[in-house]
Formats: sequence, C-alpha cells, structure tokens
Amino acid sequence: MYRVALILLTSNIFNSLMMFMRTLLIARLLGVEEYGIAATFAVSMTAVEALTAFGLQHLLVQDTGGGDPKLQAGVQGLHILRSFLAGIFLLLLARPYAAFLGLEDYTWAYSILALAPVLMGFMHFDHLRMNRKFVFLPSILTMSVPALVSVLLVWPLFFIFGDYRVMLYALLAQAVIGLVTSHLVAARPYRLSFDMAILRKAFRFGWPLLISSILMFAVFHGEKLVVGRVLGIEQLAIFAMASTLTLTPALMLYRTAHTFFLPQLSAAKDDPLQFAHLFNVTCQTHIFFGAFLVITVILFGAPVLTALLGTKYAAAIPYLPWLAILASFYLIKVASVTIALAQARNEVGLIGNLPRVILLPVAYYVAVRTDDIFQIIWIGILAEFLGIIVSFALLRYILKFSPSWPVSIAAMAFMLAVTVHISVAPNPAEIYMDGTLAATFALFGLLAITLKSLRKFMIHRIIFLHAD
Repeated sequence: MYRVALILLTSNIFNSLMMFMRTLLIARLLGVEEYGIAATFAVSMTAVEALTAFGLQHLLVQDTGGGDPKLQAGVQGLHILRSFLAGIFLLLLARPYAAFLGLEDYTWAYSILALAPVLMGFMHFDHLRMNRKFVFLPSILTMSVPALVSVLLVWPLFFIFGDYRVMLYALLAQAVIGLVTSHLVAARPYRLSFDMAILRKAFRFGWPLLISSILMFAVFHGEKLVVGRVLGIEQLAIFAMASTLTLTPALMLYRTAHTFFLPQLSAAKDDPLQFAHLFNVTCQTHIFFGAFLVITVILFGAPVLTALLGTKYAAAIPYLPWLAILASFYLIKVASVTIALAQARNEVGLIGNLPRVILLPVAYYVAVRTDDIFQIIWIGILAEFLGIIVSFALLRYILKFSPSWPVSIAAMAFMLAVTVHISVAPNPAEIYMDGTLAATFALFGLLAITLKSLRKFMIHRIIFLHAD
C-alpha cells in the first residue's frame, strides 16, 4: 500500500512541479503584464473544459462494468463528441472573453486555443481502466510526459516569440504530447462506438459532474476574472501567482488522494462496514493534507516566492497565508466529492460548490467598491467553509455517515489559530516564533493525534479492489 501511495504522490508532485515550473519560468522571463496575459490562456482552457466535462474518466473506475471493452469504446466515442463541442465553445467564447478582460487585440490567440480540446478528444482511455487494478504507470506517463515536454519547450518558445505566446504554444504542445502518449501506453486497441445505451448511461452519470465542473471553474478562477476585470492585468498577474503557489500543492494532494481512494471506495460501495471505514480514512487524509498545506505555506511561502521570482512578485506575499486557508478548506470539502462519486451520487460535488458561486457576485461588488484583494479572498474562505458544511450534511443525509467529531473540532481549532496568527502577525513576509504560532503548531499536533482511522489504515495496509 505504501509503495502505491508513494508512487502516486511522487507522480502528482512531479506533474504539479512541472506545471509550477512552467508558470514560474514564464513569469520570470516575461514582464508582469505579459505574464498576466499568459495566465488568461490557462483560465480560458479551464473554462471550456468545465463547460463540456462529463467525468468520463471516473465512470471507467467507478462502474462495476468499467473493465468492459464496449463501455470503454462508448466512453471514448462520447469523449470525442464533447471535445469537439469544447473546441466550438472556445472558438465562440474567444471574442467576448477577450473583450471582458479588455484584451480585444488578443482574440486570435484565444481562438487558436480551440485546437487543444479537439486534439485531446482522441486520447485513449485505457490507462484509466488500468487504475481499477492499481496499475498506475500508464496514467502516470500520460500525465508526466506532456508536462515535462511543456516545460522544456518554454526556453525555445521564448527565444522564438519572447512574449505571452510562450504559454499559448506550450499549452498546445502539451495537448499533442498527451494524445500521443495515451496511445503508446495503452494495452487495448483504440476503439470507438456511439452506442446510445452507453451514451445515456454516461450522460446520467456525468450531467451532475458537468454542472459541478462549471461551478468548479468559478471556484478556481472566478476571483481571478474579477481581479482582472476590475483591478487590471498586472493585479491579475500578482493574484494569479499567489494562487498558483497555494492551489498547485492543494490540487496535487487532492489528485493523489482521489486516485488512491476512489477505486477502493467504489469497490467497497456495497460493503457498509468497509465503506464506513474508508469514508473516515478519506476525510481524515484530506483534513491532514489541508492542515499540512497551511503550516507549510506559513513557514516557507514567502521565502520560496522571493527565492524563485525575486522582488517582482513581492506584492503577492501578504496574500499567501489567507490563500493557503482557502486552499485547505477546498481540500477538506473535496473529500466529500470522492466519497460521493464512489456511490455515483455526483450531485454532492455540485451542491458543495454552490456557496462559492453564489458569493462570487458579492466578491465582484466588493472589488468594485474597495479594490481590496484581501476581502475577495475572505469571501472565498467563507464560501468554502459553507461548502464543507453543505457537502458533509448532504453526505450524512444520503449515506448516514459523518466525519468524526473530535477530528472536526480539532481541525476547526487549528484553522482558528492560524487565522489569529496571520491576523496579528507584524509582517506577513516574515515568520515570528510568537505565542500564536506556537499555539498553531500545538493544535496541528493535536489534530494529528485525533486521526485514528487514518493511523489504523496505515498500520494494517489493507487495499480493497474491484473483483473483475
């Protein structure tokens, strides 16, 4: 079990590190405003993916018949349809998106990005099927090789273009390499079908994930669009960099936990005792990850940002601790998504994202009235906290399970201590070993002690898998 978990964690660290390095390289090579324009390309790609996401990769893992070649062929056929739809959406959105950000002269670049989802539509899904048996190397290669190539292309692309187009063509190259790699690592031949029964099944499974994905776009990028629209591209660049430093490790930890626990939860979905145990282990893993992320950012966020980018992005430092809390609340919330997905109750993720989306207009209003990024972040933190409450209340109603109360209380006490510490810190760019920081570390230790289900899982190392 430890070997599998370590491989997954190492792979996700590598992929996140590659994406992080690409972002840092581009930010360091370009001016702040040019980087702000480049950052909007990634937002644009995420937007169109969100508008057409059906969670097809999850269906192959979650469904009892996910190993059936006919189901895989049908899912790959639907994936092509959604990818062409994504490309059309991106093409149609290019002009209004550029106008919204005041970047009308760059409409052509957003239009070219429409090629990326179309290319990715022909990806082979066999590496996802193999995850059912804890065979993760094909998936690791499908993610890692394109990420590595994308980073290596930054220097030659900068030498050729020297501006925001570095990000544009790096994204397109990543799509091409991902497509090729998925076919090279596949064990089965590539097959397509457009079986209406499979299409209906995939649609029933995926429509909540589609809406949830659209809401997730608002969760990840709504505040960025607000900052870019109201405060300008340079402030967007500062805010995007601070978000990258906190959200990248959060997503890395989430993907590791999701990939590791979803096959086990899905296999145990008809075994109440085993599922209840995995429920608590999954929740406690995400809580520990969230707390660990906050501690790490408090200690190392400012020094790392300064070491990597110098003083160019020093204005991002005060935002880091608050964004770490925001990312940790997101991590805790998405534990419910993995658990619910194993039972095909995909509406949990959808409903859990609603508070963040509902409060986004409030953030926009506050931005217009105050020009204060801190208040935008605080609204996001409140929204994610409400999302945690809503998600787990819904899980309790559906599955009759809820996280351990001692763990929940310890986690909230830890977050409260962190909030107090960063609120009274004399200088957010420095760490002071004062009473509040000592209390924060003490509560982190107390939180770790309460994670009994996680410790039991790590000691016994029992993995539950599909029988096919």
